[in-house]
Amino acid sequence: MNKLHILRQSLATTPLTQISHSLPIQVLDSYLEVQKSANFELAIENRCKTLAKSIQRTSHKEVQLLIIISIATFQQMIGVKNKIDLIGLSSLSDLIIDKYPHETYQDIIVALKNSITDGKNFYNSFSPQSVFEILNNYFEQKYHVIEITQKKEEQTEEEKAKEIAAVIESYKKMAAGEWKPIQNITDKKEQEIKKFKEAQIRYAVEMASLAPIQENEYNDND
Repeated sequence: MNKLHILRQSLATTPLTQISHSLPIQVLDSYLEVQKSANFELAIENRCKTLAKSIQRTSHKEVQLLIIISIATFQQMIGVKNKIDLIGLSSLSDLIIDKYPHETYQDIIVALKNSITDGKNFYNSFSPQSVFEILNNYFEQKYHVIEITQKKEEQTEEEKAKEIAAVIESYKKMAAGEWKPIQNITDKKEQEIKKFKEAQIRYAVEMASLAPIQENEYNDND
C-alpha cells in the first residue's frame, strides 16, 4: 500500500470525505513532500516560495487544497471532537492566503507541528480562531529569531570592518616608520604583537586579491 493510498484513506476520515478520492495526485505529492521536509530552520531562511508566488506558479486552487489538507489532517491528528467542516476549511484557507501572502506553505506546516510539540491544549475543540492563534504565535517567534540573527550578522560585519580599519592604520604607521618593535616585551605584549602580525598577513592576502592586473597581462595579445 503506497503513501498516496494511505493518505487518501486517512483523508476519508476527515471532513474531506466527499473529495478525498478526487484530490489531484500532484497536490497529495506536494503535501507529503513538504510534510516530510519542513522544519523551522528552513522556514526562517525563507528559501521556499511564498503563497503568492506558489499561486502564480501553480494555481490558487492547488495552494488552497494544500492548506485545506494540512488543517484537516492536523485536526484529525489532535483528536478534537468539534472540527472545522469542509466549507469552513475552504473559507479559512482563503483567509490564510489573504492574510499571509508573503509567507510560505512550509510555514503553515511548521506552525501546526510546533503547536503539538509545544504542548498546546485545544480543549476538544478546533476553530478558525485556533488556527490563527497558532499562526500568529509562530510568525511572532519566527521574526523574533530572524531579527536576532540579523543583529548578530550586523555585529559580526561591524567587528570585521573595525578589525580591517585597525590593520590598515597599523600598516600605514609601519610603512611610515612610526611603528617600532617593543622592547622588554611582557607576555601581554607578545600576544598583542602576535595578533598584529596575524592581522598583517590577513591584510596582505586581502590586498593581493584586490591588486590590479599587471600591465603586461593586457599586452599578451599584442
